[in-house]
Amino acid sequence: MKTLTLTILLILFTTGISAQTNMSFYVSQASSENWKTGRKSFWEVGAGFDLRETGRIDTLILDLRIKIASGFRLEQNQDLGKEFIIPTDNELFGEMVLKYPLGWALDPYISASFDTQPTVSFRLAKDKLLQSGKFLDPITGTQSLGFAFKYSEKKDFISSRIGFALKQFRAENFTQLTDDRKTTDIIETYKEETGLQWTTDSFFEIDSNFNYKTTVDLFTTYELPEIWTVKWQNEFKSKVWRFITVSLKLDMFYDEKQMKKLQFGQSLRLGVSSEFI
Repeated sequence: MKTLTLTILLILFTTGISAQTNMSFYVSQASSENWKTGRKSFWEVGAGFDLRETGRIDTLILDLRIKIASGFRLEQNQDLGKEFIIPTDNELFGEMVLKYPLGWALDPYISASFDTQPTVSFRLAKDKLLQSGKFLDPITGTQSLGFAFKYSEKKDFISSRIGFALKQFRAENFTQLTDDRKTTDIIETYKEETGLQWTTDSFFEIDSNFNYKTTVDLFTTYELPEIWTVKWQNEFKSKVWRFITVSLKLDMFYDEKQMKKLQFGQSLRLGVSSEFI
């Protein structure tokens, strides 16, 4: 898995006939004092990098993507007399999709991807920080093959594919995704699942100052086809002045193996963003 990660990173920066890159940086500050939460204040800082690149290998089309998002929040709780540094955005994703253009409505494809976190991750439990992950621990790898469809016009595009998929979950110390709770005397560090994956990736430029991008990833196993894992990421971005942008992000995630309710994250940020094509 580590070899696959490094291979995707290398290819992403050495291959391609067209590329779209977005880089962003943001800082935010807030404070509050009320009877519900007491006296609190925090600073948040973060950066993002999203690269999409398309190349050719003979007649084959190679789509590559890498996404890095990292942010930290310094939270001060005056009532407890404590400070917490909590990672907020914490994602490292890489993917290669190889398609054979037959000229049909759907083209056959194979793909490989990984998903992990670039830094340590924590969750806040009452007044304590509990570490929940680190770089490559845990890490999820996915390989799939099936059929793909893509429509594009200028910058706008809709790319969708559906196929058979194999997922591997690996961990060393943080085994929330790999451990089987039924085997109380053994802590598993590896798990794999086979099933069906449907992924749709879209980008729409509403006008020169406003755009919307979204990714929907659905996965179900052959053992429990009625239960789906859903990952839906949305970002609305508006340019205020030159490189100054306001972005609204809304991410939703549902996986019964982790939690039997919808997980979500929402943020509204003012920052610096630049796009290269």
